[in-house]
Amino acid sequence: VNQIKAKASNNFIDGYAKIYNLRDYQLETNLKANLNLANITSIFPVESFKVKGDLKIDFKANGTYEPKKNIFPISNSHLKLDNGYLKYTDIPELPIEDIDIEMNVSSAKGAINDLKIEVLPISFKLAGEKFKLDADLYNFNNLTYKINSQRTLDLNKIYRVFAIEGYNVNGMIKANLNIFGKGTSSDNSTVRNRGFIDLKNIFLD
Repeated sequence: VNQIKAKASNNFIDGYAKIYNLRDYQLETNLKANLNLANITSIFPVESFKVKGDLKIDFKANGTYEPKKNIFPISNSHLKLDNGYLKYTDIPELPIEDIDIEMNVSSAKGAINDLKIEVLPISFKLAGEKFKLDADLYNFNNLTYKINSQRTLDLNKIYRVFAIEGYNVNGMIKANLNIFGKGTSSDNSTVRNRGFIDLKNIFLD
C-alpha cells in the first residue's frame, strides 16, 4: 500500500506499508496513527463490546524478516494507549478499566540479537483489582529479560472475560515480582529474582 491516509476530527492514520515479497518478507513501512477509540466505534459500531481510550502508534520498519538467519527489519516503533476501557456487552459487570499501555520496539542493526522490546508499563483494573507489568526484553538469541509485576488477580473474573470453552477456573493470585536473567545461561550469577506469589483456593475444572 503506497499510501494510507484517513482523517476524521482529531483522528488520523497516515503513512505507507509495502511488502515486496513473501519469501524473506522484505518490507518498508512508515505509519502513524492517533485515534480516539470511542470516536472510531461511534462511526463503526461494534455490538459485542464497548471500547474507549486514546491510541497513538508510530511504526517504522525497513528490511527483511528471516528468523532462521537471525535477521529482523531495522525498526523503531512506539505504541501508547491512555485511559483505555473495554466492556463486553454480555458481562457488563466486569469492565477492564484504566488501561495504560506503552511499548517500544527497536532494532538498529536489523538482527534478532539487536531486537529490544520495552514495556513501560502495562496496567489496568479489572473489577476494582489492579494489575501492573513493565518489562525489558532484548537479545532474542540469548534472551535477556527484566520484568516487574504487581498484581492481585481473581482468576474466575479473568476467565469470564477471556474464557476458554470447556474449562472453569477459580482462585486468587497476588504477586509482587522483580525478575532479571538470561534465558539460556547456566550461570546463576546472571539470574536475580525477588518478590512473592500468593496463591489462594486455586481450582481448575
